[in-house]
Amino acid sequence: MLCHRVAADRASPSTRVPEREPIQSRCRDRSPRRPASQAVLLRGRVRSPGRAVVNVHRIGVRERRLLEDPAPAAMVLAPVAPRADGATIEGGAILEAEVIHGLAGFLALEPEWRELQRRVASGNPFSTWEWVCEWARSFWDGSVETVVVRSPAGLVAAAPFHRARPRWAQLRARYQVLMGPRGLRSLMELGTALVDPQAPPVAFQLILERALEDDRLDWIELCAQGDELDRWSQAIATSMYRSVIEEDTLVPVMPLAMDWPQLQARLRRNVKEAVRRSYNAPRRDGLVLSYRECRRHDEGLDEILDAFFRLHRSRSLRPGNPYHRDHFSTPSRRAFLDRVARRMADTGALTLSLVSWADQPVAVRINFEVDGTVYLYYSGFDPAWWSYSVMTFGVTEAIKSAITRRQRAISFSPGVDQSKARWDVSYVRIVRFSVVRPVRASRLRFAVVHTLRRAKHRAIRLVDRR
Repeated sequence: MLCHRVAADRASPSTRVPEREPIQSRCRDRSPRRPASQAVLLRGRVRSPGRAVVNVHRIGVRERRLLEDPAPAAMVLAPVAPRADGATIEGGAILEAEVIHGLAGFLALEPEWRELQRRVASGNPFSTWEWVCEWARSFWDGSVETVVVRSPAGLVAAAPFHRARPRWAQLRARYQVLMGPRGLRSLMELGTALVDPQAPPVAFQLILERALEDDRLDWIELCAQGDELDRWSQAIATSMYRSVIEEDTLVPVMPLAMDWPQLQARLRRNVKEAVRRSYNAPRRDGLVLSYRECRRHDEGLDEILDAFFRLHRSRSLRPGNPYHRDHFSTPSRRAFLDRVARRMADTGALTLSLVSWADQPVAVRINFEVDGTVYLYYSGFDPAWWSYSVMTFGVTEAIKSAITRRQRAISFSPGVDQSKARWDVSYVRIVRFSVVRPVRASRLRFAVVHTLRRAKHRAIRLVDRR
């Protein structure tokens, strides 16, 4: 049997974040080229959920700390044996992995993808075929390689990688991004691999090996959330590759109650006051706000989307903090959202929340509904209505509507701020990390690219604050 040591102090994906609890993530590296005690550490501090300020310090490549796990635990995996035909046997089940090249090969996976997505039922709208198919047609072209893992019963895992090269051509670096491209992460917020929850750990190992089987690649970039984090860590621990965490964040999720009064009783007093203010403030000034939802083409989908783009840009132009970037500033991004919204509406997975006054839109939010979870995507509002808390009014009405339609949870999308953490939420961890080939040239290229990216990110944040 193969016996591998993995970290025992993994955080539970749905655990509420206590006050001042450090977030730690260790991706073990078992490469024979360096001591097995080395690990990559990300340290952070989260203040109380009421204040909802996440202050995470990311350790760069040059200043990485390599620490030894103080209390590792042993985990015995099922017998794994390679076969001559490239298949892998684990616990009596035969798993075969292959790489499908090109866009046409990926689109041919539709029936298998839909069946696997039904079994996964993760509530992630970005893993639905409607979203992924439109994403592939819009941004991948022919630069996609899909790693698929199959068992005799059917598809077990699928991981589409977008092949990219950094803008600094002199580095000659080559890498692949899961659900890329990397520059569009603000649209694909949860770009994770689609893996059956019952899949054995070796399925993740096969994804790693197949994704990095091309010797020309220097590294791959992955994203995982919740229970997948442990299985990815286990796969990396049994490989020869080095992993580096690039981003570690939280997704606030609120389980819904049977009715609104029952949920309202769980809320803190300041949240109840904010909700009452969003209803009473307009009424005191003689303003009557109306709320409605659009789910079909014949309910004014085109007009509401146009209002969303306009109000989303208006929100980004509002002076002061917090700053909200216009994520749909280019025609290609707006065209993509328009097309994918129509596809999601055809399957009943789209809800457009509209807040109006005198038949004039003042706030719009895009919501996705998948597997009993309402995912709050991007929004926009008229800055002239800021003092009336129109976004709080819209979110409250969306929550009431979700309860009426027997949805199970509300996902507030990645990132923690005061507007999200004040609700009765728990937190799901999401990590973006890179797996680097154990070659000196690859490590050097990754170190340079990672340093340049961090410098660019800091410059953008500095400009945004101004």
